[in-house]
Amino acid sequence: MLKKAISILLVAGLFILCCSGYSGCSKKEDGSDSSILENGANNSPYASQSVDNENIGNGEEKNTETDSTTKNTIRQNPGSLKDIIGVTDLSNLPDYLEGSLEKYITIQADIEVYPEQNYSLYKAFLLEPKDICQQWISAFIPGKELATQNLSEPQNGDYNYQYNYQTIDNEYLILDTHKQQYRDLSNKVTSIYDDNSQPYHYIAFADDMGELTLRERFPKQELENFPKESAIQQVNEKIQALGISNLSQPRVYAMDVDSVNNWVNFIKNDPVLSQTGVPASWDRSQECYYIVYDCCVDGVKITHNQIQPPIVTNSYGTKLAVFINQNGIISFEATDFYQANATQQNISIISLENALKQFLENYKNTFAEESKTVTYISLQYVPKETTLSKNEFELHPTWIIAWHNTSDMDTSNDIEQYEYVDAITGKLMTFH
Repeated sequence: MLKKAISILLVAGLFILCCSGYSGCSKKEDGSDSSILENGANNSPYASQSVDNENIGNGEEKNTETDSTTKNTIRQNPGSLKDIIGVTDLSNLPDYLEGSLEKYITIQADIEVYPEQNYSLYKAFLLEPKDICQQWISAFIPGKELATQNLSEPQNGDYNYQYNYQTIDNEYLILDTHKQQYRDLSNKVTSIYDDNSQPYHYIAFADDMGELTLRERFPKQELENFPKESAIQQVNEKIQALGISNLSQPRVYAMDVDSVNNWVNFIKNDPVLSQTGVPASWDRSQECYYIVYDCCVDGVKITHNQIQPPIVTNSYGTKLAVFINQNGIISFEATDFYQANATQQNISIISLENALKQFLENYKNTFAEESKTVTYISLQYVPKETTLSKNEFELHPTWIIAWHNTSDMDTSNDIEQYEYVDAITGKLMTFH
């Protein structure tokens, strides 16, 4: 958790050129063999879930609370594996899936899809600092006196630019091809902390956490002395100044004093995490918000997961993330924002049923000690590198299947892992 350096910066901004949305559904696939999932549904210890689903339809209440990883905060249409067999219309999928693919692969997963949109294949480029630096300067350090300035152009076939600015007040603007970030280490923002680095201990924590963990660690929606809407308004003003569009609604995490100090105590008592140092506790004046936006193309999210080789050589994941306290923005960061143009529109995609068959094929010989639990499934765009030296990518509609080693869940060893199934080809893109 504390593996990241203290200077984690978070920031925003770039254009994504998107085509207008299309309505409609995926075409039904012919000749699919559903026997694997049929057997899984029939043999599942969760097969009785289908009875619960029928009861819900008849008006009986069921606990449908879920976390921020789901598209809807309430599970309105839970289902079992048999409910996805033969289903190719995304609007007919359940929003929560429960069952077992085989003895040691359990499904307890929220499902996020975009049935109102058709999917396309996009050619994409990361925007370069030379094209956006003036917007960032105007938005964050207009007219400020610079202490240092370093502008580095690509060399030896590398496409990565690096533009660095530091003001005499200790504000930093760091722009490269994958990441654009602003951070404020001036006395104005950091005077309420013990030292200038203090806020970045917690930025490091939050940036390493998945969405479910963040919501568990920081369950409050709003701080007592700093209204959430005020924080969002300040962030949105910067987003507009940078000309950014095509963002999701923000996910807002209130880093209140009680939650932060509980997390400090957790680190203090963890024999592994405490080895890298235990940060000081906060008081109420030091509270802040962590605000995250996903980036969309044609109304569908681009994954914010950090993609690894062989899919992409370098990746931070596509998102905009901001830390802001009552004195102003601490950190504002945009990572892996793409300029995208559709090359194939309204393409057919494989069903969730077939994506899970591909996942099962990869793990069909799982042993008891390797048992896995799938917790989240989504159909999003995933970048795939085509030419590294020329900054060329394709955005593929992809089934993302998030899973955990079951024995590690709810422990400090728990790590969310992902499989990526190309929704066009049906092939596994995943790294290991």
